[in-house]
Amino acid sequence: MTGSGSGEVDDKVVLDAAIVAGAQAVEHYEICRYGTLIAWAEKLGHDEVVRLLTSNLNEEKAANTKLNTIALRKGVNTRRRTPRHLECRRQGLRRDGLGMRGTKPNIAG
Repeated sequence: MTGSGSGEVDDKVVLDAAIVAGAQAVEHYEICRYGTLIAWAEKLGHDEVVRLLTSNLNEEKAANTKLNTIALRKGVNTRRRTPRHLECRRQGLRRDGLGMRGTKPNIAG
């Protein structure tokens, strides 16, 4: 690698890994957040909101699965722990989008 721009990356596998990792970081962030929002909506009894957010969550999971497929075809390992995944764990969020681990959201309402 001769510089910081993607046009300057000599190794195509490295460039592919960086692109997939960046896209997956966004998906993982969204999955974590949708999971939390769903937990809050469930706690507040907003069933329609839960349904809509769950639909969005499933779309994000599908996008992440597509990125995994692309990565596998290109020989990129995307199954390693990422900083975003570790951040979700630090916050007590589940990467699978099922909400907060071990605690109930504290929402006044």
